[in-house]
Amino acid sequence: MTSSPQQTGRGRKAALYVTVGVIAVGAVFLAGVKVIGAWTGTPFPSADPAATARRLDAQTQEVYDALALPGAALNPQWPGGGTEANIYDCHPRGLAHFVDNLADTQPREPGTAVISTEWALAGVTRPQALDALRRAKQALVGKGWTVTSHDEAVEDVTLRLAPPRDGDGVGHRVVVSLYPNGNLSVAAISECVRYPAGTRVTQEGAPYDLPDPVAPAQLRGR
Repeated sequence: MTSSPQQTGRGRKAALYVTVGVIAVGAVFLAGVKVIGAWTGTPFPSADPAATARRLDAQTQEVYDALALPGAALNPQWPGGGTEANIYDCHPRGLAHFVDNLADTQPREPGTAVISTEWALAGVTRPQALDALRRAKQALVGKGWTVTSHDEAVEDVTLRLAPPRDGDGVGHRVVVSLYPNGNLSVAAISECVRYPAGTRVTQEGAPYDLPDPVAPAQLRGR
């Protein structure tokens, strides 16, 4: 039996209504997902603190190699030396915690930490540092690193870089700074990471038993 033009029109309208309904439901669902995401905030990436510390150490080794300052000695008295886990810079994310994060003392996000490692070379002059940072900048950019800032106009010369992200998706940053006393520090810092259950922590909740720095291996006899 042949459908009448009226029946065909009704069928098209019904199909159109169904399509519009599906689109509307999809839009509402996506909007809901976005609202929930904004309310709860972006999840912290999960990473093992010890593995993160080793990765940061390897990145500072890359920086040392790129600086090409074989005559500079490692400063054993550098106050920022070693590997650390900082639990006080990680705060709850999302609009649900907006008011709490406005407080003078922001709440900490349990089970998270910033991992960092740092060392310094001693006896580096400003001309040496300027040349070394330019060499490092060129070499590391060639390996996929990103320069986020490079300041030579102030007394404390500073180069900030972001290494390529690894498979765990954790963001790192590396800061190289020359101080007036001739110390050239190299620090690598992770973003806040959520450490796995079972990680050994202090009473305050900071991961410990982190590996000691190996870099720069040429100056540590390793």
